[in-house]
Amino acid sequence: MLDQHPEAVVHDVPLRLVAPGDTLLLTATLRYEASDPYAVEATFRAGDEAISWVLGRDLLRDGLEAESGEGDVHVWPTDEDADPLDDEDGADVVALSSVRGRTDDVDDEGSLGGVTGLDEPGVMIELCSPDGRALLAAAASDVRHFLSSSYAAVPAGEEHLHLDVDHAIERLLA
Repeated sequence: MLDQHPEAVVHDVPLRLVAPGDTLLLTATLRYEASDPYAVEATFRAGDEAISWVLGRDLLRDGLEAESGEGDVHVWPTDEDADPLDDEDGADVVALSSVRGRTDDVDDEGSLGGVTGLDEPGVMIELCSPDGRALLAAAASDVRHFLSSSYAAVPAGEEHLHLDVDHAIERLLA
């Protein structure tokens, strides 16, 4: 274990929650701590409401290049020909909060065109829970910038050097 942990890496990333005929502008605060080297805490805020999820750092990295993830979180790069709201299992897309605002970025069919609001590649993040799912769009460059800073703090393959196993066991036994 390393004695000193680098400071936290924190970036605010603008994104949109995508729903049929509707999108909601959000800010996600992505936080990386060397003391929890495999995880990224993502806090999604809309108005006064906030919801936090813990995501795998490598999941975010892998999702910039190809579809990634199993279970509750999936990440993939945008495909301009794909419809992010086309759901084979018929599950509903639900908002992360009750605050909803309309924009004109999603067409009547809910297609991806313009969802990120930028003229650059994007990344989709799908969060699933028993209450439904949320589909979020962000600029890939924002996520890459955050990940670059996190890998500068703790390089890939060195995460195990930052785990404090003794402290974790002590907390479990307390």
